[in-house]
Amino acid sequence: MSTNKIPETWEAKGGISVEFPLEDEDNLDLPFSVGNRVSYVGEDYRFEGTVIAAFQRLSGEWWYAVEDRRGLLYIESGKNLKISE
Repeated sequence: MSTNKIPETWEAKGGISVEFPLEDEDNLDLPFSVGNRVSYVGEDYRFEGTVIAAFQRLSGEWWYAVEDRRGLLYIESGKNLKISE
C-alpha cells in the first residue's frame, strides 16, 4: 500500500486545475518505481539513471523521468526502458 497519496485535483498558478484520473492508485502495476536504476539503449546512444518520477499521459501510457549521475533528466516511455543490472 502506498503512503504517498496522489491528490484528486491540484490547483496551479493562475487558477488552472489539473485532475488526476486514477481510480485505485494502491493497485497500480507499473513496471518501474521511483528509485529503480534503468537504462535506455538507442541506435546511437545509451542513457542510464534513476527513476525520479512516473506520470501518465492523456493517452493512458506511462512515462518516466530518469536522472543520471550528472543531474541530466531524460523522459522516456516505459516500453523503451529496462532495469539496469
